[in-house]
Amino acid sequence: MTVKEAGRQFGISPDGVRQRVRRGNLESERGDDGRVYVWVDTAVQNPDNVGERRTPVEKELRERIESLERQLERRDEEIYRAHQLLGESLSQLRTLNAPESTQSDTHSASDDPPAGTPPEPESRTSQSLTARFRRWWRGG
Repeated sequence: MTVKEAGRQFGISPDGVRQRVRRGNLESERGDDGRVYVWVDTAVQNPDNVGERRTPVEKELRERIESLERQLERRDEEIYRAHQLLGESLSQLRTLNAPESTQSDTHSASDDPPAGTPPEPESRTSQSLTARFRRWWRGG
């Protein structure tokens, strides 16, 4: 078939077919009329046989990629759930460690931190931890 016909068959431009001919990916031959004719395998000509064109190595690699993508999705879900549980645990821990509201307003000097000790950072809620993780992990 002609270069133009081969391009239509493969869904690429005629220049793409010419490049494949130059690289040796497609067999071709010059006709008596000066045109380049491309040899195309009959399995490639039939669009219903697209899956049959794959080599065993390509099939194996595609299956492996699909398997790895499924594993990655499961790990994403596991990590997200672990962070949710961690956030809930931290929230419960803060509730347990929270000072009672019935304490008197007076406190002794022993309750104050030693001089030169930096103040405690503000605690984050489990929701902010979960949201912060989600923004980092999901890119949002």
